[in-house]
Amino acid sequence: MKAGTLIFILLLWQYIGIAQYMTFYPEKTIKKRLQISFASASDGIMLSSAYRQSPAISNGLTYLRASLFFNIVSLNYDFDKVGLFSQIDLNNIGYIFKTKDSTLKARTYTISVPIGIKLGNVKTHGNYLMTGGGTDFPFNYKEKNYHSSRYNKQKFNEWFSDRNPIILPFIYIGCQFQNGISIKAQYYFTNFYNATFNVNNATTSQPYSHEMVNIAALLLGYNIDYAKLNKKDPEDDF
Repeated sequence: MKAGTLIFILLLWQYIGIAQYMTFYPEKTIKKRLQISFASASDGIMLSSAYRQSPAISNGLTYLRASLFFNIVSLNYDFDKVGLFSQIDLNNIGYIFKTKDSTLKARTYTISVPIGIKLGNVKTHGNYLMTGGGTDFPFNYKEKNYHSSRYNKQKFNEWFSDRNPIILPFIYIGCQFQNGISIKAQYYFTNFYNATFNVNNATTSQPYSHEMVNIAALLLGYNIDYAKLNKKDPEDDF
């Protein structure tokens, strides 16, 4: 089992433990500032590109790529104007690189764990800024190579592949609006590839040893505010 997989399992276990504690001991939820919700925070679209450096090609930005991301668990601890939060998300990150007669598409599914701070009208669920960092844990890598046409392609798919590093750390900054829409800019400051990866354990075959790919993304999401949905309407009593 990869170290990244073990870390994710421990983090998920921690979230479930906190959620169970709040369920059985609601009077001890730290004055109701702590909120945990499932599948609610900022599902949406990720628009990404990458800066690729390689001796075999000219360095530069790759083509724009669109993918979806989904929230699994969200944890928030809010004061009046400041809040802390963390999440577990399912991400799809990668890049598209094209030359005159070929196209490379590489992506990996990841479990993403961001943490950060919120500044603004966080307690009233209004507009606020957010910034922080986190890491992605890759678990499924897929690559497609097209030569001359889309019908002449090679592709493969690997679970818990060593082609990616164990973790992909990132930093981000963004904002959340009162209507639930969020915008976040995110940058992965380490290499998308594992430079020491060996094909078939052959030390002479390291396809990514001279590759450097840094991904930058713009995330457009929508937050479901369960705190408002769960408020009881007085008219329901009639």
